[in-house]
Amino acid sequence: MLEDSRSPMKSIDHKNRSLLSGPHLLGTLFVFAGIVSIIGSQIMEGSESQERPIIIGIVGLVLGFIILNSYSGIQVDLNGNRFIKYQKWSGFRKGNWITLPDISEVKMDSITTSNTNTPNGISPTLSGEITTYRISLINTQGTEALVFEEPKKSKAESLEVALKEGLCLK
Repeated sequence: MLEDSRSPMKSIDHKNRSLLSGPHLLGTLFVFAGIVSIIGSQIMEGSESQERPIIIGIVGLVLGFIILNSYSGIQVDLNGNRFIKYQKWSGFRKGNWITLPDISEVKMDSITTSNTNTPNGISPTLSGEITTYRISLINTQGTEALVFEEPKKSKAESLEVALKEGLCLK
């Protein structure tokens, strides 16, 4: 990243995605199924045509990579004093840049919620507590100007430090 006199970093890009949950799990499964289909067609030589499993495998790989490369996020341009909340679909990003107000504080807190699945006889009944870490950019009026959410504490702490350094705050 480039340096200038205002801040040591040019921008911070926070992506909201997890490869093992939500729609990204489906993308991971499509990629895995595509690989198995292609490799399986090469191992099993008794089949009449190897075209069909290879085509199915390629379609699975393409769909999986499209899903895996689709996510949302927030990018903060520290030099331009602006931010964008975006949706990214296979490399194409959609969102509008918004001017960042004067920030007086970066604050991190955690929210713990209970998660329960209703027993239905099909899926497992999982329950437990989920902790989400919130990093808030507080403006000079004392309200939240921008909020980042991160499920992992270490990443949330790193993001908090990067934002404080980038915005030249203590």
